Order: sequence, then C-alpha cells, then structure tokens
Amino acid sequence: MSMLTGIGAHCSLCGRLDFLPFTCEACNKQFCAEHKIHPTCSVLPNKVVAECPLCNSVVPVLEGEDPNKKVNEHIEQGCHRDAPKPSSYHACCVRGCTQTELVPVTCPQCNLNFCFRHRHGWDHNCSGKSSGSTTTRPTHTAVTPKPTPTLSTPTAASSTTASASVIPKQPESVRRLQTLQSENQKRSNNSVAKKVALMKLKQHARGDQNVPSERRFYVEVVFPFSSNLPTAYCFFDQSWPLGKVLDKIAEYGNIPNHNDQLDSPKLMLICLKTGIPLHLPSSLAETQAEGILASGDAVLLETSDALL
Repeated sequence: MSMLTGIGAHCSLCGRLDFLPFTCEACNKQFCAEHKIHPTCSVLPNKVVAECPLCNSVVPVLEGEDPNKKVNEHIEQGCHRDAPKPSSYHACCVRGCTQTELVPVTCPQCNLNFCFRHRHGWDHNCSGKSSGSTTTRPTHTAVTPKPTPTLSTPTAASSTTASASVIPKQPESVRRLQTLQSENQKRSNNSVAKKVALMKLKQHARGDQNVPSERRFYVEVVFPFSSNLPTAYCFFDQSWPLGKVLDKIAEYGNIPNHNDQLDSPKLMLICLKTGIPLHLPSSLAETQAEGILASGDAVLLETSDALL
C-alpha cells in the first residue's frame, strides 16, 4: 500500500482518498466522486461561471464582475486554442435531408449543392430547370454518345441491338436524359468523385445478401421517367444475365413488366454512359469484359414506347 500513497488526493470534505479526484473550478480544492458537487463550497455561491466559446473551458466570474469582460480576458491571456474550423463536408440543400458528401455535388441548373440521392433536378424540385441554355439545346446533340473504343468489337448478338443511342419522345425526358449523361460523364472524368460515388453506392445498395461480396456487381438505377421514382442503388450477381437483372429492377420499383407478351411495350436497360440499350441475353460479367458496362455505372430502365 505504501507504493500507492503518492497517487490521488484526499477529499477536502470527507477526507477519503480518491485516486481520480475532482478539482472545483471555483475554489480549486479537490473532492471525491461523491462530493464533486458540494453545496458547502464557500467560494462557489459568490461566483458566476461562464464558458469560453473557443476552448469550452469554464471561466469563473466573481459577483459583480462582467462575465463578457472576464471571457475576453481569458481569450486574450490564457486561451490558446483555435476556433473550430468549418466542416469539410458538403451538406445537401434539400429541406429535411441531413446527408453530407465528401465532394461537392452541384446542380448545373440551380447551382446549389445536394447529396447523391437528390442530385437530379426532379429529386430536389429544381427551381432553375426551365431556365438556361438547356431549353434551347438541340436534342440530337444531347443524347448522342461519345464513341467508346471498347465497343468496336461487340458480339454478333449485341451488334444489332446496340447500333444507335436512344432518344426519348417527351422533351422533358430528353432534358433529364441529357442531365444524367452529363453528370455521368463528369463523374467518369473525376477519379475522386467516381470512387466516392462507388463507395456511397456500396453503402446503400440493396440486393440478395447471399451473393458473395467478390461477385457483386453494383449499378445505379434510374427508373422510367414517368414513374417519378428516386434513383436507387442495387447490386446483383455478376453471372446474372441482363434480362434477369431487368426483371429484378422492375420488381424493386413496382414497374409493370410485360416483356413476356408479344404485343406489349418492352422494358429496356440503357447504359447512361453511352446511351445505348444493353443486350439482355448477355451477363453482367460479359458486358463488363466487353467494356460496355462497369460496376458502379448507371443504367436507365425505360419502356420502348417512351423512346423514338
């Protein structure tokens, strides 16, 4: 026991030895855990306690003294801590959304910052969607994809399907497709934004939990424009054919699927990176090997009667 005599202190009220004593901010005496809040302190009733806004430490103020003046003296003489630095996270401007992002996600129409879930104009009720040059830009230039070198040698089955990019019939759908393709192009050119988007996608993606992590293929899903559904994040087994992926996406969004009926409009999966419909018999792994679709890319689910 003699080795522990130099540790701790005796309570100024009861004399008990406490190895972790509390020091009173008012009288600077030490107390045990039981008497750390003590009504018998002769100094505390004559003091007003203020708090420094920079270092959050207690600044005792005697009765009759100006608390603001004491805090200013504390800052000028004894406070050496810097003021809190502004947060490096970018908050979403949608009311009620508390999501933040590591990189800024700015809407090109209203120039406000949003999270990945609300980055599209129809997800945050964009106030600038009817202004700017988007209303006068020709539709054929907005949906024409840039040539992709990896598409130069497609399979025989896919060469007839992926021969041209799609063009929606409705002008509003053209504008939304244009915005989606522009955002995907910017993200593909920014390696940091692409990694952050993929990390975000993996955190919120839904899918079959029995699929091993090394076999998961992540996609960002945009539902048909007429459904007004928000963007969804999903993952699938990379061995799945795209037809099975389409059926599962339609099930997630409760989208009517009549692909098994000859005379009904067919659902299509469109790669937003190229604007080209995907060949449904091919698997996700085969599509990735051909360079058509990569894990983390965005796809559009749309009906054939909504496209030209």
